[in-house]
Amino acid sequence: MINLKPGFAILIVILTSTLVGCGIAGSPNKPVIDDSVTLTAKVAPPAVNSDNLLGSAKYNSTQMIDLISQRGVCQVNGNEVEFSLNATDAELIVENIPPEDAYEIALMCGDLSLMAIVPYQGRKTVFPDGISLTTTADWQLRKMYSQHLALSTHAFAQYQSSVTDISKIETAMKNELAKSNSDKDSFDNAINTVLNQIKNQKSFSQAFSYGKNNFDFNGDWSGKVYYYLHNSAGHKALIVEAQAEMTVYCSGSTLSGSLSMVPAGVAPLLDNLSGISEPSEIAFSFRGTCNSNVAEFTRQGNLGPVAGKDIDQWQIFPVNKGIAVRAVNLDAAYNTGLETLPGDFILVEASTP
Repeated sequence: MINLKPGFAILIVILTSTLVGCGIAGSPNKPVIDDSVTLTAKVAPPAVNSDNLLGSAKYNSTQMIDLISQRGVCQVNGNEVEFSLNATDAELIVENIPPEDAYEIALMCGDLSLMAIVPYQGRKTVFPDGISLTTTADWQLRKMYSQHLALSTHAFAQYQSSVTDISKIETAMKNELAKSNSDKDSFDNAINTVLNQIKNQKSFSQAFSYGKNNFDFNGDWSGKVYYYLHNSAGHKALIVEAQAEMTVYCSGSTLSGSLSMVPAGVAPLLDNLSGISEPSEIAFSFRGTCNSNVAEFTRQGNLGPVAGKDIDQWQIFPVNKGIAVRAVNLDAAYNTGLETLPGDFILVEASTP
């Protein structure tokens, strides 16, 4: 059974709230500055040939604009907002949106939803590709990988999706919308079938490319992270919270660096923790490969039966405001390798406050 040293915390999730003051007449507080954002996008809805998706009627793309304007619902980052949609030029305008790293917009009408995502561009943020089946296919691809990696879609809004993959998803949606008997279930199934095929064939780094200039991995990175330890049977036994420090050097395609993690607490995942040692500091150097999208290395064991054998594989890739790290256990015999989810292992530059 694992025995914790005094002062070694068991992790408890605590919800906290903060009070935000605002300036009023006669108050010493600074006045509130209006930094609200206006979102604009051209909407290009598809024709719908089914009576089941939009309330026992069929609509061409022009009629869809009027229908969305009259009966549609708009959400930005999950919150319903007021919007205007010009029937003449199909321009959507959403005003008074708070600043965010990125914006996910959803136009919903009946059982049809059109989505798009764009990084923050300032107080007037434009969706350059508009809102259409193409941007919906792009959003579906991002959503699928974000769930797989435990990341928000905002975290990689700067990435470009594979045009080939988007085309496959869009084609599946078009084919389903052309059917007279299509409904929400068949439409969703058509999308999910293609998404699962893509996920089984491609890793995140194969499905997306970093959209900006080549990312600079070089530097010192740090942050509070979480990783999993396994029991001998390969089941996840503990979640460990740790403070991580990583130094990365990337020259051409050659990667080198070091990683250290100092545990701060644990959350047991199993009742029986026999054979599981109390987590201790982990420190190692690494060598691998890197490009503008991802840095990768494989760690080898250095003690006992795993000495010189591959125990875990690591991927590092850029996200908003930092890097995300994924580790996968490779040690099938003793399960000594670590496992991380990128959303739980995000590091920022050490100099960043």
